[in-house]
Amino acid sequence: MGRHLTTCCKKDTLLSIDLDYWNRVTTESVEFLKKVVSLDVPIALTKHHHQVLPFVNKHKTKVLMNIDYHSDLCEDDEGGGLPALDCGSWVNHVRWRKSGEYVWVCPNKTNCYYDGAGRCDSERDRTTDPFKNRNTGWYDAKVLSTLKHVELERVNAAAISVSPDFLHWNFRTTSAFLQKERESYYVRLKSVLTPLPFKWLEDWEDENTRTFILN
Repeated sequence: MGRHLTTCCKKDTLLSIDLDYWNRVTTESVEFLKKVVSLDVPIALTKHHHQVLPFVNKHKTKVLMNIDYHSDLCEDDEGGGLPALDCGSWVNHVRWRKSGEYVWVCPNKTNCYYDGAGRCDSERDRTTDPFKNRNTGWYDAKVLSTLKHVELERVNAAAISVSPDFLHWNFRTTSAFLQKERESYYVRLKSVLTPLPFKWLEDWEDENTRTFILN
C-alpha cells in the first residue's frame, strides 16, 4: 500500500493475538505471551476473536496489529456496507479504521496469504483481496510474516483470544490423546495468563462468557 502511519518508539499499537497463530502451546508462544502479559498496558482476554471489538474500539490508536493465522478482514459488502460481524470480519468493524493502519502478522505468508489458507475474504483472490483493494475502509492494510516484526515497546493495549474452534485439535474432541493435550494446554495457558479463572477456560459452550481485563 505504501502509506505508513507508524512513528519510531511511539506507543501507537494495539496488539491483538489469536492463539491459533501457533495452533498449540509451544515454547515460543509461552515466552511471547509472558512478555505481553508483563506489559504495563490494558490487556483483554476473550474466548472468540470478534469479542475483542468493544475493547479495540475503546482503545483508539494508530495501528492495529493482529497476530493470527487468519486475516479476520474481508471485503465490505457491495455499496460499502459492513459484512456481518463474526470472527472473520471483526476487523472491518473497527470504528477508527479510516484513520488507522491494520497489520496482519501471520505465521507463514505463502500459506496464509498467497495460498489463501488464512484469508477471510470471500473469493481469496485478487478481486476480493482487502490488502490489495480499497474495499474495507482502512487507511492502510498490510501483511507481515513471523513475530520478528512485533515491537512490544510500541504497544499501548493488548487483547488475547483463545479461539477454541480454530485450534488444530479442537476443544470438543473425544480423542483421548487430544483430550490429554487439551488438559496440558489448560495448565500451561493458566500459568501464563494468571489471574485468568480456570473455569473461564472450560466454558466454551457459553457464548456469553465475558471478557476479562488483566490490567
